[in-house]
Amino acid sequence: MISTSVDQAIDGPFIVATSLLSISLYIVLELLVGIFTTFKRRSGLYFYSCLISTIGLASFTATYYMRIFPGLPSLPVRILFSISSAIVVNAQHLVLYARLHVILPQHPRFHRAILIILIVSSLAFFCPQTYLEYYAGSTYMPSDQIKILAFNTVLTVREMLLCMIYLVQGIRQLKPIALIKGRAGRNIMVQLILVQAFAIILDIGVIVVLFKASAFTRTGYTTVVIGIKLRMECAILNALKKLLSSPVGLLPSSDEPNVHAPPSSPSPA
Repeated sequence: MISTSVDQAIDGPFIVATSLLSISLYIVLELLVGIFTTFKRRSGLYFYSCLISTIGLASFTATYYMRIFPGLPSLPVRILFSISSAIVVNAQHLVLYARLHVILPQHPRFHRAILIILIVSSLAFFCPQTYLEYYAGSTYMPSDQIKILAFNTVLTVREMLLCMIYLVQGIRQLKPIALIKGRAGRNIMVQLILVQAFAIILDIGVIVVLFKASAFTRTGYTTVVIGIKLRMECAILNALKKLLSSPVGLLPSSDEPNVHAPPSSPSPA
């Protein structure tokens, strides 16, 4: 997601970045296990977008390791880095798009509009960013750095907008179900809101780090954030499954009467 020129000096930011990249690789291993244990039906856009985004994150992290250590051919590494960057970001945004289908299954026009926005914005920003990535290999200018930061900021804002759309629509669509299923249903609803709000906070942190931190720290932090958000997808999916599939009154911790259920018709006198 972050395309920058790389210095070879071993300093504090370099050590921080390698530590963060190592954490992201550990998260990838957790994700691979979590995806195959969470998804009972291993098909569909939701499953494959999570899986491809996880594999893309692993490839992105590995190719950035190759970039910061000398001795490897520059052009093949830059090609793999650009492909991995495009895969991990777009697949992660497709995860959010696929999750919208879970809470808004009967809105094809809305889904189509979101998909068109994703495709157009990806072509508009990844093509010039990829060009700058190759261009940066020989004559890297400060103006190119500004352009790359701008591209990544727009992509992060795009993800924040998707998160906000999901948050608003999720509250609107799931609130009646949560109320019907009692206190446990409301607890799950609160968990979903908090997780999505935390994802938005992480995106805000990415934007701050883009402009305040070094190139090493930017990339390391971004990979960890992507891994954390993918890890949260498993928690969100489990919560959605529990909320939507559990019978009324049988959710765990639902220890209060279902006061929101419609009253039964009075028996005739």
